[in-house]
Amino acid sequence: MLEYTDFGLEVRGILLKKRKSMTKFAKELGISCSYLSEILKGTRDGKAYKDKIALSLGIEEKLTREEEAIR
Repeated sequence: MLEYTDFGLEVRGILLKKRKSMTKFAKELGISCSYLSEILKGTRDGKAYKDKIALSLGIEEKLTREEEAIR
C-alpha cells in the first residue's frame, strides 16, 4: 500500500476536518475518486489539478511546488 505525499496528507487532513469525502471532493473537481487518490499518493502527477485542489482547500502553493521539485 502506498503512502500519501505531504500534499496528499495535507489534503486528506483538511477533507477530514471539513467532513467531506474524497468522492464528493473528486466530483467537485470533475475527476474520479481513484484519480484523486492517485494524485494524493503521488502515483500520478496531476499537474492540471494540483493547483485547483490547493486553491479549493486553501493550501499554500508552496507545498505543491516543493513536491514538484523533488521529482
